[in-house]
Amino acid sequence: MGYNAYDLSEDMRILLEKYQALFVDAQQEVLPSIADAPSKRDILFYTKADLIILIWDGQSEGTHNLLRWLRQQHKDHLVVFA
Repeated sequence: MGYNAYDLSEDMRILLEKYQALFVDAQQEVLPSIADAPSKRDILFYTKADLIILIWDGQSEGTHNLLRWLRQQHKDHLVVFA
């Protein structure tokens, strides 16, 4: 899952092909509008998952914003530090 179709690194493309997994472009999904959500991708996580598992290096600002927002929404999530 990515912010859009251009949010796909070469390494990720290789993994998707290897495991025959689909890439979901958050910009192409029909999602509710949530005013304080960090991004459409984050709304997609929020609306489609019962539990969100994030692997975080402790540095990514985007992941940090998502974690803060998930806590505000009282959404079940698990953080694994890499």
